[in-house]
Amino acid sequence: MKVYNYLLLFALVFCWSSMKAQVTGFPSMNKGTTTSSTAKKTVSNASSIENNVRNNLIIIQQNYQLEDITMEKKQLLGVVKKKSLFGRGGNKQFGTIYTIGVKTENGYYTDGRAVLPWLYDTNFNEYRNRNQYEPVISETNYRSWSEQEYRKLSFNSDPNVLSKDSIVLIKKILSKPVLFIDPKTGNQKGWIVWVVKDSKATEPDAFALSTQTVELTFDANGMAEYNSSVPQQVFRGLFVTEQENKSGQIVTVLSGFALKEDGKWLIKKPTMITSATKAKMVSSANPNELTPTK
Repeated sequence: MKVYNYLLLFALVFCWSSMKAQVTGFPSMNKGTTTSSTAKKTVSNASSIENNVRNNLIIIQQNYQLEDITMEKKQLLGVVKKKSLFGRGGNKQFGTIYTIGVKTENGYYTDGRAVLPWLYDTNFNEYRNRNQYEPVISETNYRSWSEQEYRKLSFNSDPNVLSKDSIVLIKKILSKPVLFIDPKTGNQKGWIVWVVKDSKATEPDAFALSTQTVELTFDANGMAEYNSSVPQQVFRGLFVTEQENKSGQIVTVLSGFALKEDGKWLIKKPTMITSATKAKMVSSANPNELTPTK
């Protein structure tokens, strides 16, 4: 009987030891810790920001020729029936200039290179002050950042109403993805994504991206000074921030353009288009109308 009692006591001690080991083996839970995936929104890093911007960039190829306007005058007198257009060096085009376009909810934002390419072409200098020739845009093409094949891009342009450093909006309804516009002023934290010439490539349309985190203060006119360093061979600069959309998603938005004026870099807010203007864009016979924003 005593042996039986000893065995029963031994079994009880063994079971209790096993249960204690299992209890103390559970992972501890720190007080105040939550495992909810929505408890904290993370801020994107430079790599993801660059990727979001890259998906909304296009390369614009703007070609132009020279027109002999003295021959055009003769044409008005009935002497000549055809315009006299000239290329250069055996090529159909006198010059070809490349620039960047940004896909947004309003259309493509670009710059003066898309409208006045000859102002950025040193080959035009010797003809600049001649009264005989006038530059005319002959062909406009574009490609997405990741593609190599160019497609035609049509829009009306009036060089007489644009200055050299204008930010230009080509009004166009675009398919997603696009960058939404952020018009807010005041203090903002975000990133400047610089478009730079690709030093590893020789092609004139080869660009790369360089990203910096910044904090800017915009005045009531939508302008902010940028006093930090700028990469070499900068071509264009975009200030982007993050916002939460109606679905609760964190998205990248376009919050400004980098412009160099009088040796200083400024960040300028994009122009917003009101609902009435958007309705006009949809109903207009020419949705690709060019609009200076300066």
